[in-house]
Amino acid sequence: MHPQRLSLNELVTRLARLFQRVLGDDIPLDVVTMADLSAIEADTGMVEQVVLNLVVNAREAMPKGGRVTLLTLALDVDEAYRKRVPQARVGRWVGVQVRDTGEGIQPDVLPRIFEPFLNQANEANKSAGLGLAAVYSIVKQHQGWMQVESPAGEGARFTAWFPAIDPAPAPAPAAASQTTKGHETILVVEDKEAVRAILQAVLERQGYRALMATNGEEALALWSQHKEAIGLLFTDVVMPGGVTGRDLADRLRLERPSLKVVFCSGYGADIIGPEIMTVRNNRFLAKPFDIGRLAEVVRELLDAS
Repeated sequence: MHPQRLSLNELVTRLARLFQRVLGDDIPLDVVTMADLSAIEADTGMVEQVVLNLVVNAREAMPKGGRVTLLTLALDVDEAYRKRVPQARVGRWVGVQVRDTGEGIQPDVLPRIFEPFLNQANEANKSAGLGLAAVYSIVKQHQGWMQVESPAGEGARFTAWFPAIDPAPAPAPAAASQTTKGHETILVVEDKEAVRAILQAVLERQGYRALMATNGEEALALWSQHKEAIGLLFTDVVMPGGVTGRDLADRLRLERPSLKVVFCSGYGADIIGPEIMTVRNNRFLAKPFDIGRLAEVVRELLDAS
């Protein structure tokens, strides 16, 4: 973890456009932020992963369309509340909540919703969503807790609660991002649909043309069509289909040894192979990564001589 002062209001406002891309045209997103919300001390990339997983979970619960509402909340926990909710501690809490208008969660599943592998064990329960065990783990690591409610006929509400920290003095106006926008073509290889949508939105917002592939074989086909235009490969290291990110980079570099590559993985560079960092035209991003850092790394590598 790399904790820092973080505003949940700023986080959900900044990511709202990307989340709408993930949800699609048939599921509108409403964002409601609470005024004067206290900050939290948290790892930005991890909290982004929590909210993204909850948004994807909401989409999975509404295969025929619906509506998602993203809210920020505050809660003062007293001793009486703590007795009702053992996970809570007395004090000030702030949270981010994702609501959907889906069919809700089955009563027998609700108490077990954060168990690992629940979706695989109960394929009929699509509202179990993606990554809820990871969400639970990240929030607990931040000394918080998850709350889930599914009133009959009202969809589901997932709330991640984090301990609030004392308000800081009003900061000076933030300087505009110095990350230079680009125009180059980037080949992106990522097997998870939600992550692909975020990557494509971030890169296109920075001015790049993003060619999206779900595995190594698709990436090879795109390379054969657009090799002259592609300026950088962005690839996950571990992928299905028999062609890993490293295999893919090696094959493409047979045709263009100077190809620049950004590898990303949920495993650390020391596990996937520390030598990946010694190649001049390589960069590595550990998942989850801050989307601002993604833009910086891509630009730095493209500009490197």
